[in-house]
Amino acid sequence: MKKYPNINARAILKRHNRWRRGAEIPHEEPGFVGFAIELICLEHAEMEKTLLKLARTTPIHSEQASGMMRVALSCLQKIKRRKGRHASR
Repeated sequence: MKKYPNINARAILKRHNRWRRGAEIPHEEPGFVGFAIELICLEHAEMEKTLLKLARTTPIHSEQASGMMRVALSCLQKIKRRKGRHASR
């Protein structure tokens, strides 16, 4: 992660999108927008990997574990829908 400066990627991308849509605000530096996109993509991939691991390895023997499993599966379904894949695949 040393490649990425200490940035708030979501804030940068939201500000850039507001500027792109015509807001009277200064535009972001292109390098920071690129870093923000890369960081969001990296974080998303790591999150998806962790959720898949959690969904595969969490035993459903307690109410807490069952709740964690439901949350992980719900997040994975949202990710798949956004990617255009059905959750059943």
